[in-house]
Amino acid sequence: MAVAQVPDDQIEREIYHAVSRGFEYLFQQGQGKGNWKLVDHTALVAMALTIREPKSSQWIKAVKSWLISQQTELEQGVASWDESVSDSAMALIALLRMGVLPSDPAVAKGLKFLKRVFYYHNRPNWEDEPWETSWSITAITESGDTDTLDEACQAVRWLAAMQEPSGAIIAPHYTAYFVNVVRAICHRQTQKGYCVMDEARLQESAKKASEYLMRTMDDDELWTGEGWSNGQILWSLASGGRFPVEDRQSVNKVVSWFVRNQGVDGNWFDAEDTACAILGLVALLKDYLLHKAKGQGIQEDAETVIYNHLRRLYEAPKLNLGKKFFEVLEDGTTTLNFSPRAVKVAAIIFAIASGLTVVLAIWEYIAEALGI
Repeated sequence: MAVAQVPDDQIEREIYHAVSRGFEYLFQQGQGKGNWKLVDHTALVAMALTIREPKSSQWIKAVKSWLISQQTELEQGVASWDESVSDSAMALIALLRMGVLPSDPAVAKGLKFLKRVFYYHNRPNWEDEPWETSWSITAITESGDTDTLDEACQAVRWLAAMQEPSGAIIAPHYTAYFVNVVRAICHRQTQKGYCVMDEARLQESAKKASEYLMRTMDDDELWTGEGWSNGQILWSLASGGRFPVEDRQSVNKVVSWFVRNQGVDGNWFDAEDTACAILGLVALLKDYLLHKAKGQGIQEDAETVIYNHLRRLYEAPKLNLGKKFFEVLEDGTTTLNFSPRAVKVAAIIFAIASGLTVVLAIWEYIAEALGI
């Protein structure tokens, strides 16, 4: 089916509008909590928030504090999130993007956890899973942790060995992750000899993976028909410069799918899907703006342009960590929420009232006995 051409400014307007609506949904869902219930969901939302919120933002501070509070120390100097490799890797990436230094105890302990569980099944990966392995490589490369970089390099080789002649690696999102980790690991190569496997072969494999994804993209599903995976695939491709932004038809096809599948509340199903859709669309927009600026012979800081425009379009609500007095739960029931101070005051009043009731009962008994 042919896709109608859309003017450049309209493509940008559609992306900005969809992303702003997505952020509005995320802020609404996080209001009163400063988190999105699950570690992986909250970490993905945090990565999205850093696109439009400064590190001094009350939202960023609250999410950062909540993620750190969810970390559990397993032994001296080693800590994780739910002993989950992928949750731990995502939390580490989110903390780093929110400005937490690699030397911070929470990050350092999390990286040691990833190092400890590597090669657990006597193979160079994390839990024999491309999912955990890809997220771990990304966390390690973003941290710049040289102590675990060799493990990350071995894991990239393990992923590359699974590539099929078509360029695919198991599933579309795993194929996209491979594109991303090749970009990340090659970017982190140092003079110390890390990752000196033939980079040319890896880049060729990443190219085949990208071509496979573009070849299999269609109008109805894009790649999987789901917001979280389509968002992550687009995020990986565009972040690595592997999405053909010069092809207006492909750009419009992607933007149209996300606009068409966005909910009335601005969401793509839930917080995870919405955060991933935002990450993918913004990565596409950044690459698109850079390509357009280059064609016009100008230099442009696309990240700053996007940051400023998103903040002008939609102002984040003030974060209120107190719960609403009346709250409708997911099962449809209604609950009343009292602050700890209100509960304490109510307990004191109840105790006094109970005491007075006892005193009155005793007095009535004595009066009756004395015939008063």
